[in-house]
Amino acid sequence: MTLKDSLEKSYKDLQQERDELRVQMHLASMDAKDSWDDLEHKWDALSLKLANAGDAASQASQEIETAIDMLAEEIKNGYKRIRDSLH
Repeated sequence: MTLKDSLEKSYKDLQQERDELRVQMHLASMDAKDSWDDLEHKWDALSLKLANAGDAASQASQEIETAIDMLAEEIKNGYKRIRDSLH
């Protein structure tokens, strides 16, 4: 699997979880909604980084992959906290 394929798969997995949580957000507490808003800003940053990853020089690709992985993991953990608070 190429770097691009790996990043796209991670992004699509997060996107699916994001879509599922968005449907449930009307039931969420104010704290969960605040967390959601914070994660939406991070989602925008992740989307931008992923869009720019294809344009990056190959020598910097490892740094970009690491940064994207860290941001994606942070978003994933945030989605899990929100999901847990809804149940």
